[in-house]
Amino acid sequence: MIKKIQQYILQHQKNANRPVIESDLLLGSNSKKIMHFITFKDFHKNISGSIKKLKTLLSHTKGKLLINGNLQQKYISKLMKLIIRENGDFTIVVNDGYRLSKTSDFEKSSHIAVILEPQTKR
Repeated sequence: MIKKIQQYILQHQKNANRPVIESDLLLGSNSKKIMHFITFKDFHKNISGSIKKLKTLLSHTKGKLLINGNLQQKYISKLMKLIIRENGDFTIVVNDGYRLSKTSDFEKSSHIAVILEPQTKR
């Protein structure tokens, strides 16, 4: 997974006009913590498959979802219900996504929609 995340960060760095801050790309997460992530493009390409994949991963290990607040409300609600049923935690990360939401291909964006991290003990 780390290699996939590093490739994701490098791809964004190539397309950026200024240096990319890793934690901004990763919804405040650290690349070493991430078990799984889904981009907007992948999420919208197969919504039910993406949710099933998360459900499968959560059935094997307790986790925490970092949900991009720019997802549509109905998908945020589905992800919240999923993580609550699996007794995990979630955080909804809200950035200034106004410009992003105004683009016509928002659902094809390579921005991260959801991140799954292992749940830390409280």
